[in-house]
Amino acid sequence: MIAVDDRIYWRDGGTIRHDTSPEGSGGFSSTVTGSGYVDITQYGNKIVSCDGAATWSIDNGSRTALGTDPTDMVLYGNGRLLAGHDGELFEIDGVGAKATMWTHPNADFVWKGGVAAPNGLYVFGTAGLTSEVYFVGIDDASTALFAPFTAAPLTPNE
Repeated sequence: MIAVDDRIYWRDGGTIRHDTSPEGSGGFSSTVTGSGYVDITQYGNKIVSCDGAATWSIDNGSRTALGTDPTDMVLYGNGRLLAGHDGELFEIDGVGAKATMWTHPNADFVWKGGVAAPNGLYVFGTAGLTSEVYFVGIDDASTALFAPFTAAPLTPNE
């Protein structure tokens, strides 16, 4: 669930529902155009979502394309919008341009999500029963993102 201004967004399976007063009898009665949404993140006063085929900017329940590259995971933090598709991790700028940061060497690896921290961004994914957490740092001088490095390999099935 994400609150932006006076609107609340909620991903219900592959549908994004939204409303300004969900406590009413209709609940989250409004939906965003499209379906098959797999992830959602707040991006300033909007939200960004992806449906596996593209990335979408959603404002007041209306969506516009923010890149046509396949995307399965989105994360906004520290002023940066990161996204992932299979093992590829990339940054998306404000007009939807994609800049690949790194591709995982395991062809079965899939990025699943992430979280912002004061010192950078943590992203995680899986390959079969193996899960890994990576850290993406930000260069203080240039504000460029460093390539991700392993922050925590997890035990199998975790």
